[in-house]
Amino acid sequence: MHSLGSFFCQEGGFVTLKEIIREYSELLFIAGVVLVLFLLAAWLSPAPREQLSYLQYFFMTLATIYVLITLLVLVILGFRKLSYYMIIFLAIAIYMDGLYAAAIAMLLTYLSWGFVFALETLLVYSGVGSAKEWFVKRYDYQSFEREYRVFYPLVLFYYFLLEWLPHRIHGERIASFKPDKVRVEMRELLK
Repeated sequence: MHSLGSFFCQEGGFVTLKEIIREYSELLFIAGVVLVLFLLAAWLSPAPREQLSYLQYFFMTLATIYVLITLLVLVILGFRKLSYYMIIFLAIAIYMDGLYAAAIAMLLTYLSWGFVFALETLLVYSGVGSAKEWFVKRYDYQSFEREYRVFYPLVLFYYFLLEWLPHRIHGERIASFKPDKVRVEMRELLK
């Protein structure tokens, strides 16, 4: 029996919250120091306008940290677990702000997970070993194929940004992108 503080990873094992915190402890420490400095600056500022500015910095930094932690959770747990998170999150968003907020939440989730998936796919296409390990831990071929179809526009968009645009601006050599080659390589990798 696993404790409430453990999370199921798609590779078949459990990762405890303590292990996750230990791995990212330096980032959490830096974020905490920045937040404390903003609060101290707001508290020690003589003018109310300065206090308000520092409090705004504090809340914007806190919101950014929340977004980064959400992306970290997505990367650790994978897209399959994200669907459970999204059901709860969308229900809260609809209750609080209506369908418009839910649509924005869905779009931001698609873009954030699509960013991770597209970059990892392009890294696998380029032969990067750590990206291959990332897919092996989290996917079988059917789940990869499903997400590849969903995020294919983002894969093409990031290919455009990372290959085609530098080629046009700086004249760098462009690496060709063949979607079928990605499928074949992933079929071999995710047997």
